[in-house]
Amino acid sequence: MAGIGRKWEGGQRQSKGRLFSNAKNARVLAAIDIENDFHYYIINLPTSGNRKAEPEVETKFREQFAALLEKYTELLLGKADEELQEKVRFWILYQHISKSMPNLARHWNALYPEAKAELRNLILEIKQMNEDHRKRTHGKKDGE
Repeated sequence: MAGIGRKWEGGQRQSKGRLFSNAKNARVLAAIDIENDFHYYIINLPTSGNRKAEPEVETKFREQFAALLEKYTELLLGKADEELQEKVRFWILYQHISKSMPNLARHWNALYPEAKAELRNLILEIKQMNEDHRKRTHGKKDGE
């Protein structure tokens, strides 16, 4: 757990021969050191000068992304209600984290074993629903 929550703002950092620099006018608020694998999270990135258009664009983007998630859930499981979309969202995010930052996923698993068990059940449920959906859809194609 060394380095969790350590603050690092602005400037540059030298590590293993590489120079890390934050984006112009951005601020790094947290750095996580898990087994010397550094990950920096940059927030407060500069925005475009047109602030009036941003909420509308953000709303439109959220609607379009929600449609993407809904369609993905429908293709994956055969139906796409709000509860299933939420489960698929957790599954997608955890799968990405476990592949891109496995040390972080292991650290989280060790800190929260109950949540890990709940997530494991969620993953098994999604897997079973996907297999059932595949059997139904492939059964129709084969029987036609």
